[in-house]
Amino acid sequence: MLTKDAWNAFLKTLEEPPRHVVFVLATTELEKVPETVISRCQTFSFKQPNQAMLKNFALTIAKLEGVTLEPEAAELVALLGDGSFRDAHGILEKVLSSTPSTSLGTSKSKKITRAEIEQVTGAPKAALVREMLEALVERNIEKGMKAIQRAGEANVDMKLFTKLILERLRFLFLLRLKAGMNEYIAGQVSEDDFKFLKIMADKAGPNLTANVLLRFITAYEDSGRTSIPELALELALADSIGQS
Repeated sequence: MLTKDAWNAFLKTLEEPPRHVVFVLATTELEKVPETVISRCQTFSFKQPNQAMLKNFALTIAKLEGVTLEPEAAELVALLGDGSFRDAHGILEKVLSSTPSTSLGTSKSKKITRAEIEQVTGAPKAALVREMLEALVERNIEKGMKAIQRAGEANVDMKLFTKLILERLRFLFLLRLKAGMNEYIAGQVSEDDFKFLKIMADKAGPNLTANVLLRFITAYEDSGRTSIPELALELALADSIGQS
């Protein structure tokens, strides 16, 4: 946010700083920093952590706090963190402080489940995500619409709900294609979830195509753009089941 004159005034100090001073400059808009400043600095570009990194981060923090975070719970923390170490840490901190047996170090063997994460954060229940996948595979629009309705009644964030559906739908699609991704997917979800996805993949017919994923990607992008939070997801479901 510095002006050109301010940068120029700073340049001399940056070139010849006092021996006891190290300048660390941080910005999300590198293009606004003058080249004369950039050329006098060591530049490090940081990328957002991916979901696997956030999952491992959550597992490590939980272990340091003396509790066990189930893999499926760590996966949800990573999803809710949405590419941010800080947000993932904040979510985990909230969960640990809100779970009586883990607060104040009263239990060193407590396991944190996905259900507990859902309860504390208000995240959509895994059962609703499964029902949506079943509805798509069975081409049962009533089941899917009821799942969306229950999510709405629970005041679930529809964008997050769609994101959770998309992630599982991607895994289901890869399993149906027999693309050699089984080991990777098994490492991303719980054993029970992997069995469920395998069963769904075996049941899924040729109608489960890339276009279905594209419809839900659109629904994710459109979430929150209308006064009816459920609308984008309802349209994606109807279009996916109604396709020939």
